[in-house]
Amino acid sequence: MAFDSDGWSGNTFPNKVVSKPAKVHMLKIRLHHKGYFVSDPEPAYIRGETYEVKDNFDLDDISTVTLGQLVNDLGYPPNTPLWYLHPVEGFSSGIRQLHSEEEVITFINFHKGHEYGDIFLENSNPYYAEFVEGLVEVDVGAVEEDLGEEGSDPDFRGGFDEEDSDEYDDETELDDDAEEDDHVDANSEELEFEDSDYDEDWNWANILPDVTQDLIQTSDSLRQGVEIVEATFEDFEDEDGDSEELETPDEASDEEGIKTKYPKYKEGDENVSFELEQTFATVELVRKAVKDYALFAKKNVYLEKNEKHRIVVKCDKGCSFYMRVSKPIHKSFYQVVTLEKTHTCYKYNAKNRQAKPKLLAKKFMSILRHTPNMKIRALQDEARTRWSVMLSRHQVYRAKTKALEMIEGGCIDQYKHLRSYGDELMTSNRGSTVIIKSEMGVDGPVFLRMYVCFQASKTAFVTCCRPLIGLDGCFLKGLYGGQLLTAVGKDGNNQMFPIAFAIVEAENKDSWSWFVQLLLEDLNKIQSRRWSFISDQQKGLVDTLKGIDANVEHRFCVKHLYGNWRKKYPGEQMKQSLWIAARATTVPEFERAMENMKKLNEDAWKDISQIPPSMWSRSGYSTYTQCDLQVNNMCEAFNKAILEYRDKPIISLIEGLKYYMTSRIVRLREYMLRYEGEICPMIQKRLENSKKDADNWIPMWSGDLNRSIFSVSNGMDQYVVNLKDKKCACRKWELSGIPCVHAICCLWFNNIKPEDVVAHWYRKTTFVDCYNNIILPNNGPKLWPSVQGMPIQPPYVRRAPGRPKKARRKANDEPANPKKMKKATVTVTCGRCGGVGHNKRSCNGKTAADRLIPKGGNKSNTSMRQPDTKIDSAAQPGASGSQVQGSQTVAQSSAQIGAQTGTQAAAESGTQIGTQTSAENGTQSGVANTSNPKKGAKRGRKKKNEDAVGTQHSTKKP
Repeated sequence: MAFDSDGWSGNTFPNKVVSKPAKVHMLKIRLHHKGYFVSDPEPAYIRGETYEVKDNFDLDDISTVTLGQLVNDLGYPPNTPLWYLHPVEGFSSGIRQLHSEEEVITFINFHKGHEYGDIFLENSNPYYAEFVEGLVEVDVGAVEEDLGEEGSDPDFRGGFDEEDSDEYDDETELDDDAEEDDHVDANSEELEFEDSDYDEDWNWANILPDVTQDLIQTSDSLRQGVEIVEATFEDFEDEDGDSEELETPDEASDEEGIKTKYPKYKEGDENVSFELEQTFATVELVRKAVKDYALFAKKNVYLEKNEKHRIVVKCDKGCSFYMRVSKPIHKSFYQVVTLEKTHTCYKYNAKNRQAKPKLLAKKFMSILRHTPNMKIRALQDEARTRWSVMLSRHQVYRAKTKALEMIEGGCIDQYKHLRSYGDELMTSNRGSTVIIKSEMGVDGPVFLRMYVCFQASKTAFVTCCRPLIGLDGCFLKGLYGGQLLTAVGKDGNNQMFPIAFAIVEAENKDSWSWFVQLLLEDLNKIQSRRWSFISDQQKGLVDTLKGIDANVEHRFCVKHLYGNWRKKYPGEQMKQSLWIAARATTVPEFERAMENMKKLNEDAWKDISQIPPSMWSRSGYSTYTQCDLQVNNMCEAFNKAILEYRDKPIISLIEGLKYYMTSRIVRLREYMLRYEGEICPMIQKRLENSKKDADNWIPMWSGDLNRSIFSVSNGMDQYVVNLKDKKCACRKWELSGIPCVHAICCLWFNNIKPEDVVAHWYRKTTFVDCYNNIILPNNGPKLWPSVQGMPIQPPYVRRAPGRPKKARRKANDEPANPKKMKKATVTVTCGRCGGVGHNKRSCNGKTAADRLIPKGGNKSNTSMRQPDTKIDSAAQPGASGSQVQGSQTVAQSSAQIGAQTGTQAAAESGTQIGTQTSAENGTQSGVANTSNPKKGAKRGRKKKNEDAVGTQHSTKKP
């Protein structure tokens, strides 16, 4: 027969329990709890649990105190009534109480030579406590009946001897209130639904003791004749309480049966405070609490002892604050065992040992999550205000960097999840194209390129925008560098419309070919059209577009073209001649502009003639695009708009671009829906300007039946307009799709509104249809699909030395500050000879371009300069205002030096000119400033070679 947690497994009890003898005087104790005694059909302890104490006990060490500690470890009060079985006779001889020291001695004597000892904890539930007759009194509210003899064996008295029963009658009466508070709530969960097989037809009365059935019957009888009061809302218990009000016990507490409630540290609370006996789940939580306390209390506390099972916290020297946290024996939590909370240090301390970048980063996350562009200075002020901590710029910079990394995810980790992210993009936006290209490295695939084109973008562009695509690239400022290639179009309001983008390793022919081919494949899948491209003179892009298709039109951005051209041919006239040729819409007009350029500078004309006019002049543009755009400003505008995302990790970068494109679609569509005109506002403005100029032109109808052919004149200028074919001899209508001034006056002649013949690209309805294609959101990382394959490694670092620059590189002719007028450059004019390009000091009758500069510079050698005149006699030192005969150069040189050392006024108003005679080198002229003679003398010594120019003479007469 075996004993388990649910009671005795056999139907009959044996007379003897045979057990192997253990070591002499050593006993293994088994505690049975959460159950109750029954006497029918046979005495037993059922529906309980067995807790076997790990350590063996020496019988001589067992006492009421020892047993009380074991009971306390199970979560019961130390005074809980205990019972034990005879080790041989078992239940056949009854159970004995284990309450006093005398009873403990009897227990020891019985168990000598036995291995196990079974001790039972009595359940305080009054329904089950009736088992021992005369020891338990049951109180069931208003029912005061003695139900102890019904349903139980009257002959069974718990196995006590008659002579011992009187001794226990007075000592073992239970305190119902105290024990119910301590045990019923804790064990109620165990008493219900022990078996996982739940049956709705289960008769609970069958498993309850007979006394319980009687109580149920009695309670039913009480209901008869009792007035039923209708329940109100307040009578019902709230079962949907806030989960924060419930205190879930620690895992260690559940396992070890700890029910004692200690103050528990709640993670996440900024108002950190410590209490004696406060518990922590882990040692890491203790360290984190100390760091948070240091910032919250504004105290410079530190860990004097930082060990696995012990942590000692102190404050500054002389402060009385002291806290010791240790791990109790056989426990899995940590507890404050010693605490002196009073601080005797200074209230304000600008230094805090716990204010490390990692901790500050966690504190700054809540701020930077909403304001990622917050300045370092602002974060310094925030730290000083909240925690009274003075932080350096370097500390705050590192903390901000770590905080942004924690918000966005590490750069390396984002590459590892790149495949899953790409799959999520294609799942959330059906029809989108996401292509990741990698190359095999030592540790696995290494990222090379990534192409992204959303279905909404390519569909809207093909169906609602003109077939002109702007291509450009910009540098990425992240950890791994790279470049972002973009394709941008023009919408109906002449605003940029992003189509696709790619992240590549560098801007070269291979990367451009890869990007353009993928782009054309996406666009031609929707609708095959003839496409035009406009770009700067990027590396490899010209050859790439030539190799795609002979019918593909490629335009150069004239602004960038002039920026390179002006380096060799500067000047306002050359600039005007180039732009006149570029804006010419007809071939004769272009040829005249080129002839004028040839007259100004034939070399410039030859250089620009090497570029086909179809790439930079409107006279050579095709008309199928209906776009006369000559600059690639749309790509420049897009690069500027995404500047804040270009230093992010790769997934954060793509999410930033996606967010910008999505928000822009929504914003522009709302703007256009509120607009009341039929033509987009930017086009309407351009049309209104043309209407003003159309007043000066006179139309003449040719007499055709369609009233479509006109001759328009203004003085000596005359153009032919065909309204039916929407053409004009000036080609402006064909190039743009917007009526020119000549066509407008003819339309007025036929009483037709110019807005009615504007191309459909520019209408409000087309614009709204374009922006009705929206980019759908995608799920977060927790819901990304799992993609098979090795994780992608980040690319090889191609980062240039120095701090990454975010500002756009400005062109040569572009001012540094467009809001401030550029300072005019004044050409230097020599005050001695009147020449241009040099000053008096460097004047020797030569210009700055022809002057020879010594190898060591102007200060090292004076032999290159020839004296202008010879001096016949030495000048006397200290002769104020004297003039040396034939030494006009000396005076000029002195005046120059005086002006150069900040004494120009003194040189002009009669600065004393002194000469010092040298026996070795002859006389050298110097200037001494009367206001500061030391400065003048020092300057004279440093510039003695320059001062001696033209004044060399000998002490001997020729």
